[in-house]
Amino acid sequence: MMDTQWMMKFEAFLSGEMDETAKAQFETELTSNKEMYEAFLIYSRVEAEMHQKIHTDKGIEALKINLKSLNRQYFSEENEAPVKVIPMTTSWNFRRAVAVAAGILLIFVFYFVFFLSGTNPQGMAEDYYVTNLKELSQTMNGSQDSIQRGIAAYNSQDFEEAKRYFEGLALQDPNNAEVIKNLGLTYLSEKKFDQALSQFETLSARNDLYSNPGLFLKALTLMMRNRAGDMDQAKVILEEVVEKGMEGKAQAQAWLKQIK
Repeated sequence: MMDTQWMMKFEAFLSGEMDETAKAQFETELTSNKEMYEAFLIYSRVEAEMHQKIHTDKGIEALKINLKSLNRQYFSEENEAPVKVIPMTTSWNFRRAVAVAAGILLIFVFYFVFFLSGTNPQGMAEDYYVTNLKELSQTMNGSQDSIQRGIAAYNSQDFEEAKRYFEGLALQDPNNAEVIKNLGLTYLSEKKFDQALSQFETLSARNDLYSNPGLFLKALTLMMRNRAGDMDQAKVILEEVVEKGMEGKAQAQAWLKQIK
């Protein structure tokens, strides 16, 4: 485990906060402490790679490879304990976060949170869901009271109650596009991906709507489910959304730039 005091010194040295006397003492300490020296190499290497990523958005693959290499070189599986990560938006914040972290396991957490959550297709889809679909807008067009109650239940994250309303409405009015969409989103919130896909497939087949999010939501669901073949299918659907200028086009374009 890397000593927290070491990391504070590493941060001060790399950021130029040490005076000449402190720098000389630090360098002497490094030469006399092999474990501290190896820890400093890890710290400075990660900091440099992160600085490059933040300022140029280049070298991401190299950073992934380097982090994996560090993981294999310095840690075993038994050390993979969760560590709280402080949000990092600048290289300075990254250094400060490392300086106050409990230990070098931050590298693991940083790798999985930063790369495997925000930039892989499943992580991007989940982020989109949380940001844009965690809450539904209440309609102001005199819709059935049951729809409003279903939306209220959904927004309260009472998905069982929301599902009860929307499933009942779907039986009464199977052609109601808002009900189909909301029921699909309720299933998606419960991670019932197959049921959600069924609803969005039904919605996407409608050609009487001015704006139809069905295909986009189908792609989103496939990305979140992430079974074998789902990403390939989602990519094809996103390309169709862009080509036909359908609802969700801008987001589809952004995702396609990052999905390989």
